[in-house]
Amino acid sequence: MEDALYPVLQLLTQNEIRQKEQELEDKLRHLQKLQTVISENKENIQTDLRGKLTEEQDYLRYQLQQQMKRHADAMETARLQSEGTIESLRDKLNTLQEVLVNTGDSSDDQRRSTRTRTRSSSPGKSVLDTAMILDRNRSPSPGQSQRSYSAQRHRSRSRSTDRASSPLFPDRELLTA
Repeated sequence: MEDALYPVLQLLTQNEIRQKEQELEDKLRHLQKLQTVISENKENIQTDLRGKLTEEQDYLRYQLQQQMKRHADAMETARLQSEGTIESLRDKLNTLQEVLVNTGDSSDDQRRSTRTRTRSSSPGKSVLDTAMILDRNRSPSPGQSQRSYSAQRHRSRSRSTDRASSPLFPDRELLTA
């Protein structure tokens, strides 16, 4: 009887083996599909990440450009204000030099009349008298330059044609308006 069962057992075993092979092949196909899906997802994720990184870089670049533009605008504003202040100070210095030159042209007659007026209004020596005495007593040192502040400073090229010499102080250069 064992011999009669042997072919039946052999058929069952072959059927079971085929069935197991089929199951394994199905599982293998399923795993291969999963692997394909995972690799596609990985590529999609990488593409998405690249896109997001590019967007982030563009945004950061834009922010940096805006910040640099604001800084440049602030620097330009400060530069223009400084130039305006310097120009205003030059104008004031030139006006003061013109007043000094005009005062020097009118000579001692004006000084005497001013001294007389200040003496009559207040007792003792006036401030103007004291200043004139100090000016007469002062002598410039040999190494000291007689040039004015504006003549010593570097001038912009646009103003170089506006220079004029002072008749009273030949070493001084004045800017005329």
